Amino acid sequence: MSPSEIKLVRSELKCTAKELGAALGIDQATVMKWESGELFPTKKYVDHMNGLRAKGPAAVPRKARGAQVSPMQVLADPTLWQVVRKLIAHKKLRDEVIKIAAAYGDPNDTASDRESSTLAERKTLALHRHFAVVVQPASASLNSAHRHSRLINRPACIPDCNAPSKVR
Repeated sequence: MSPSEIKLVRSELKCTAKELGAALGIDQATVMKWESGELFPTKKYVDHMNGLRAKGPAAVPRKARGAQVSPMQVLADPTLWQVVRKLIAHKKLRDEVIKIAAAYGDPNDTASDRESSTLAERKTLALHRHFAVVVQPASASLNSAHRHSRLINRPACIPDCNAPSKVR
């Protein structure tokens, strides 16, 4: 594959050199060297690029551009908690979401997590990490009923929710 063909593939896929490199499992510099003619891709990468080309632009994973939403903003979204309640209540929905989520990387993965021997262990670690943040009460003096309502209705870690100012 010639440098101009590689540029054409990238233009057809509407992706950056970094995004193409990520889809191929290589770094951006290698893609740039292919495009400049400094290096040439092996058959393995040519086949992979042709496969991506056949699937179209949606085949290249992209990171969201623009302003990133902070985790606190996501946790403050009532729609998220509506989905969480539905996940808790409906096993079939939960099973489907687990299948879909397996295709996505965990942004909190650490090297020790990636070295876990099974997918189940990694999922368990991720759940423990997530719920360790969400389930902690905002105040140790909250009674258990209030703590339960905070877990089900909104995140406990966000102090500025539309909560009553006094605990009864």
